[in-house]
Amino acid sequence: MTFDEAIGVKQGRDIKTGEELSYSEKYGRAIEVLGGLDAVARYIPFSLEILREKIKDDAWLNNTSIKEWNSASGFICPPGDCKFVGGGIVPLYTKHGITSFSNADGVCLLKEAARRLVEREKSK
Repeated sequence: MTFDEAIGVKQGRDIKTGEELSYSEKYGRAIEVLGGLDAVARYIPFSLEILREKIKDDAWLNNTSIKEWNSASGFICPPGDCKFVGGGIVPLYTKHGITSFSNADGVCLLKEAARRLVEREKSK
């Protein structure tokens, strides 16, 4: 099953309703399908302390190392060439029947989980 099939999305829209989903809604669905925030958070490649600091300057966490996010997504991406290597969040995908996924979806999923983790910790 593909990443999008698992979360009920096709071309950025809910498969059942046709409603367009925001970035946060799409990856929030993925977080839930994969077992919730705590299950996904284990694969975030930065500590909560680092995330708290970085998110102050960039809500999208583009001020962190993409190399780390790629690795956590199961890929290495030297300039001009992205290769699947496994590891990172891939076993969690497999556990939930997801066999087709992209590096981009993995990185976006992990960054959304990181933002939600910081928000959850702020609200405590």
